[in-house]
Amino acid sequence: MAAPRWGANVTARVLPRRTVLAWGLCAAAAMLLPGCGGSEPDTLAGLREAGRVRVGFADEPPYAYLDAEGRLVGSEVAVASTIFGRLGIAELVPVKVAFDDLIPALEDGRVDAIVAGMFITPDRCARVAFSEPTYAAPAVLAVPAGNPRGFTRYRDLREAGGVVGVLAGSVEAQHARGAGIPDDHIVEAAEPVDLVALLSTGAVDAFALSSLSVRSLQAASGGAPFEVTDPFIPLVDGRPAVGAGGFAFRRGDDGLRTAVNAELARLRQEGSLEALVEPYGLRARELVPAASLTADELCAVTR
Repeated sequence: MAAPRWGANVTARVLPRRTVLAWGLCAAAAMLLPGCGGSEPDTLAGLREAGRVRVGFADEPPYAYLDAEGRLVGSEVAVASTIFGRLGIAELVPVKVAFDDLIPALEDGRVDAIVAGMFITPDRCARVAFSEPTYAAPAVLAVPAGNPRGFTRYRDLREAGGVVGVLAGSVEAQHARGAGIPDDHIVEAAEPVDLVALLSTGAVDAFALSSLSVRSLQAASGGAPFEVTDPFIPLVDGRPAVGAGGFAFRRGDDGLRTAVNAELARLRQEGSLEALVEPYGLRARELVPAASLTADELCAVTR
């Protein structure tokens, strides 16, 4: 099935200077001046008035990435575009940011929301406010064809002294360290395609991503020269680390987050969520587990 043309409402435009200045001043003063844009109802009203929302993404399929025509597409984009449209915000303005700079970009006002499939973790919850989970996905390792060293999970890499590639600032980086892999055996990359290059040149013995991301990389390459291990739930400090992602907002933007959560719940109740994400490879196996989780639960998990 061809991917929906979300790009029709997802264009890179510059916001009016007056709007940007006003939002920036209010964001800076939010802690000092009650009611100056720091409260979420004002944020939502401002986005509705502008008719657009700046979304940070890291160019990672299948969640949010640029297609061959330069349009922002992906499973998270499809859901976000529908939700924001229902909230009276017709246009998503894409702001491409390195994954490990997404949260700083949200905090300093370069973006209004993160739409990147970001996993919900306690560390991140200390800095941003997450929507309810939009999907859940286990981890996998991508290894050379034939898996010559027999790696299937982080423990195998740790015990054999293997080197693993991860995205900088990703939950996989946290999981690898939490599983006991030393820093000098972890190579961080800026984008998923860089991980493929690291593996193909032998710079790493495996790279770790969610099962969805690796499947998308294989599909985009027409059959990448690597194979994928069976999905697994990482053990971090001896505890299972459930992987589920959602949208992220600035702390204090409670009205916006509540409105997004309400529309997300409506999509689930209508049974239309799967139709939005199916073109990007997501199925009930990713959606059903997410529906049984909450952001509060994931934020409270002790690592």
